[in-house]
Amino acid sequence: MNDQDAYEVVVTREDTYWLADIPELEGAHTYARTLTGLDRAVREVIVLAADRPDDDMPLLRLDYHYRTGTRPRVSGSPSRPRTAVPRSMSPTSPR
Repeated sequence: MNDQDAYEVVVTREDTYWLADIPELEGAHTYARTLTGLDRAVREVIVLAADRPDDDMPLLRLDYHYRTGTRPRVSGSPSRPRTAVPRSMSPTSPR
């Protein structure tokens, strides 16, 4: 295996999808719902963008860099923080 078999992959998360960009190959990016699916899609896009034979897919060395933010997000939580409602306006407070 040589340096031509190694690629940097930048991974981000958007809603329910994992997005991947391969910076050294112009226009090489893909997405998937699972990380396993993303790995397969990344290998396919590298083979296509670098004009390599399909047999090279399992031989590629991928250096993943995850950029998903600094705080974990609970599944199903809103993407925007909720604005606090003053107690006087709360539907459960006595009027």
